[in-house]
Amino acid sequence: MTLRFVPLEGPFGAQGPDIDLAAIDEGTFHEIKNAVKRDALVLFRRQALGDRDLETLSRRFGAVEVPANSNAHSPVTPHVVYISNLKDEGARSIGGGGSGEMHWHADQAFRAQPATLSLLYAVLVPPAGGHTYWCSTRLGFAALPEALKTRVRALRGTYVPGASHTVEKIEVSHPLVLRLPDEGTELLYVSSSTRGIEGMNPDEAQLLLAELLRYQLRPEHVYEHDWRPGDLMLYDNGQTLHRRDPFDGLRFMKGTRAFVSPEEFPVPN
Repeated sequence: MTLRFVPLEGPFGAQGPDIDLAAIDEGTFHEIKNAVKRDALVLFRRQALGDRDLETLSRRFGAVEVPANSNAHSPVTPHVVYISNLKDEGARSIGGGGSGEMHWHADQAFRAQPATLSLLYAVLVPPAGGHTYWCSTRLGFAALPEALKTRVRALRGTYVPGASHTVEKIEVSHPLVLRLPDEGTELLYVSSSTRGIEGMNPDEAQLLLAELLRYQLRPEHVYEHDWRPGDLMLYDNGQTLHRRDPFDGLRFMKGTRAFVSPEEFPVPN
């Protein structure tokens, strides 16, 4: 079976065909993985996935990470996180993330070994708002002046866990520039979560990070997604950043994180 992927309405990304991701064979899976490598962001619509289905699909890519927000884990498996403002019958939150805006970030950058891929699945979406935006780090790096490219290649950004992350609050660092293993294309691994630059004066680091983000976050580098129930988005955390708009109403998303071979995907080290 040869899958047909069509470009999303934006500068990058693709939409896959109408298939049941819970029932794909090995050949179909490899086509999907290659599409994520190529397009960075791949959408499948009209899915009906339980928590175990989502975990099983994620495990086909590699080892699955337990998300850092332990208060938002699925009751079925800790490898699935609920991103929701819903409450149970006891008025207890069944997920995390609330209804507010989320800034630009790459998932799990605060870990020494961040997850390579993320899967985000929409169960219930609000009537308005809550759009998610992805930015291409490939386009971000390509937009830099040559002198700035040369300057940042040897630098490392620093990160610390956020308040909701139930992990040890230690600082880690990752290169500001990643490379695609197959072709050597360079990617600008900088986001609003980058705390500083290793070995650099904090004020100087903040000025440089702000300059890099001005190139990274140009509107022509960004895809905006208006969710529908049943949408599943696969994205490469080395090739993309993402953020979310605030919203009113109820929302229920599920997510997983997967580690994939650094021989195939750009992996921060």
